[in-house]
Amino acid sequence: MNERALSDAGSGLVDIIEPVAPSLAETAGWLWPVVTIVLLLLVAVLLVLLWKLKWPGWRAASRVKKLQQQVLSGVVSAQDGLYLLAQELRAGLGLGTMLAEEAPARFASSDRDHWPVFLRHLDEMRYQPVQALSYASLTPHFIQVEAWLRRYAR
Repeated sequence: MNERALSDAGSGLVDIIEPVAPSLAETAGWLWPVVTIVLLLLVAVLLVLLWKLKWPGWRAASRVKKLQQQVLSGVVSAQDGLYLLAQELRAGLGLGTMLAEEAPARFASSDRDHWPVFLRHLDEMRYQPVQALSYASLTPHFIQVEAWLRRYAR
């Protein structure tokens, strides 16, 4: 009888139908919106980081470029341009004071070596008579400040 009960129980299990596997169309219905939202969030985070880290440098560099054009056109005198250039550099790098002996900590070693020479030359030029200053002598300073601001500005 045990054998017969087992065979009857086994025969009843054979009649059970396995469930149908879910179709891919049902799972894809929620997958694309989730992927889209995640990608949009990643792009938003990237833009916020870019804005916080690089935007001030780009903005300061564009102000230096505009100042260079104003000095070239004569709207701003060469001496005033040098003072404004030093001010943009100090503000863009987030420095309280600019000392030739103390290069900003985030500067690369080659820029740290160039920092004291640059500041001394900038100071010398600021106190020269206006007639001794030429646009050609100012151009390298504008280029250097713009490069430093793009690279190291906060």
